Amino acid sequence: HATLYFRDTFDLDLHETVRNFRGVKEAQARRTLEVRGQKPGDEEWRNLTLTAIADFKDVRINRIFTAGGKFPPAQDDVLMEQSALESLGLEVGAQILVETPLRKQRLLTIAGVVRDPGAPSSMFTGRLNGFVVDDTIDALGEEARPDQMLLHMDGEKLTRDQVQAVLKSVRNRLEGSGLAVVWSWAPPPGQHPLQDPINTLLLILGALGVLVLFLSGFLLVNTINAILTQQTRQIGIMKSMGATTGQIAVLYLALVFVYGMVSVLVAVPL
Repeated sequence: HATLYFRDTFDLDLHETVRNFRGVKEAQARRTLEVRGQKPGDEEWRNLTLTAIADFKDVRINRIFTAGGKFPPAQDDVLMEQSALESLGLEVGAQILVETPLRKQRLLTIAGVVRDPGAPSSMFTGRLNGFVVDDTIDALGEEARPDQMLLHMDGEKLTRDQVQAVLKSVRNRLEGSGLAVVWSWAPPPGQHPLQDPINTLLLILGALGVLVLFLSGFLLVNTINAILTQQTRQIGIMKSMGATTGQIAVLYLALVFVYGMVSVLVAVPL
């Protein structure tokens, strides 16, 4: 339901305290590290978010699911989110070079692939996601203590206002105890975190679809008008021989239907 981001790392057992707060059903701490990733022999660096999980067998919020390879990982192993692995063009067993903000580099082995339903696809964001154990963060010269708190609120069919109220209460109590919360985030309950951007994208695509439909209809009308202008004499001859307006209209509507079918046969496979 919500995530708290702290300025400094904190003790892992803090989530046990937060679980007892009123309105909180579950809390779990995590550590994320922003690094750069590179395929060995490649010159291009990619943004990579490493999420350290203390116990892969006790993930209660934002669960991940193994999709192949080793699980859980060992030190110097990384589990890559499946869209990130596809974006890199690597396979399980390959190595990836990572570099921390302090310029420390280390080779990590892609030990497995996981599916993270709550994370945006790397194809969409351009950012890679990987999961490691705390020892890997230590080996990279960084502190493995958590800096985030994931919250699951108590109750069913919660509104965003209800979530925000509990989140504000939790944040105030933590800041009152001396912890600095730099940011808190609560997406609309029951929606994917990228639902708003996706809705915007669908709106743009829908508007473009309507515009294309209008322009193609306009093009077809002009084409039929041009044909009618060229065939005025033929229409006149048919009328003089007893053809009705309805019969002539059917002929040209059939032509429109043929144009439409040809366009569908071309457009649908594309």
